Amino acid sequence: MSQLPKGKIAIIGGGSWATAIAKIVLTHEESINWYIRRDDQISEFKRLGHNPSYLTGVHFDLKRIQLLSVIEKVTRDSDLLIFVTPSPYLKAQLKKLKTKISNKFVVTAIKGIVPDENMIISNYFNRMLDVPMENIAVLAGPCHAEEVALERLSYLTIGCRDEEKAQLLAKKLNNLYIKTSISKDVDGIEYAAVLKNVYAIPPPIINVSTFSSKLSITPILSDTLAPPNIATNGLSGLFNAFPKNLSSFSIKNPDTAGKYSATPAVEACALCAAPKASFTYISAMLANCFANSGLLSVSSL
Repeated sequence: MSQLPKGKIAIIGGGSWATAIAKIVLTHEESINWYIRRDDQISEFKRLGHNPSYLTGVHFDLKRIQLLSVIEKVTRDSDLLIFVTPSPYLKAQLKKLKTKISNKFVVTAIKGIVPDENMIISNYFNRMLDVPMENIAVLAGPCHAEEVALERLSYLTIGCRDEEKAQLLAKKLNNLYIKTSISKDVDGIEYAAVLKNVYAIPPPIINVSTFSSKLSITPILSDTLAPPNIATNGLSGLFNAFPKNLSSFSIKNPDTAGKYSATPAVEACALCAAPKASFTYISAMLANCFANSGLLSVSSL
């Protein structure tokens, strides 16, 4: 029977998603190790009782957290490592390690790919750091750090080749506001998490660039909660979702045109038009900044 290591859990990263995951993990764990790169951020964290830069409304019992700026000590003293660093900086952090992590259980909550190698994170840990695939799990949505901070009902998908380990990890994360599902499709879940951000960008830019008085509302793929649930079903869910959910639409002259959020009326119209999706809102002003920056060609998107 498969087992997770019984030692300490470590959070590697100091951003909003890392903070949200720390909050979730501490629901069941007595204490955690937490790596935050900057000493000044740790000092402020200890003074204030919360992350000074992200999710500042989430307060922690500091007696239950070992905050450290030395990743080597955190990994050496922990057996289950949850990586939540931005993907472009993952390699730089891992280069600091002298301790081998091939015997650790690694969870990646990172959305993105490793630059240069162009690998998804789980493959990088497996091929470059010799972590067996059955000891690697992927933690994905659909949920947002801000919703976790507010303890709103949120959903996490845990991908692992070893389903028993995925179930055990799910038990460590489940609570009153976090519901989990598991999958063996590790690669698919990671690709879906990356691609949903890519596909969420072009439609609102195109729409708002053409009709600048409109607020564009675009479904985010991995936030789809009704079937097909992309984050849960991996690549199969992603491919099946294109004809159903990859569409964008606009509402003329909403009250919030030029702002960064939607009114309840706009929200209601959006949900009626596409009830299976949750949405990201990109204002006319923000989309036009993208379109006019010269960094993106609207005609090519």
